Amino acid sequence: MVAWATNPTKLGALYRDDRLPLTTHIYFTRSLDAGKIWSTPKLLYNTTNNEVVHDLAVSPEDSLYISISSSLGSFFQGMQFSSSSNGGATFSPFRNVYSGGNQFTRFANLETGLGGRT
Repeated sequence: MVAWATNPTKLGALYRDDRLPLTTHIYFTRSLDAGKIWSTPKLLYNTTNNEVVHDLAVSPEDSLYISISSSLGSFFQGMQFSSSSNGGATFSPFRNVYSGGNQFTRFANLETGLGGRT
């Protein structure tokens, strides 16, 4: 799970559910009232790869950025990226930013700065 808070009232969480064999789901949920009420979790990503690493970064302007890297065994398959400019109400479709094809250390770490520079 990756959690964020930009102020005491805006909270969010990105988490994975891999209870089904060889299936991973990535969900996002948020709260705009300091955690009293949480949105219904949104399924953002679904894969049958056996390992998924994810990260969430939040810009000072409350834009959200998600990276997901996936592998099948020790075979790195690639990294996908999505963003939200409205605090997680909606996200862009995931786009492939790196295609693997070799054994590679899995990564998904994100950092962001002013203006959404990641």
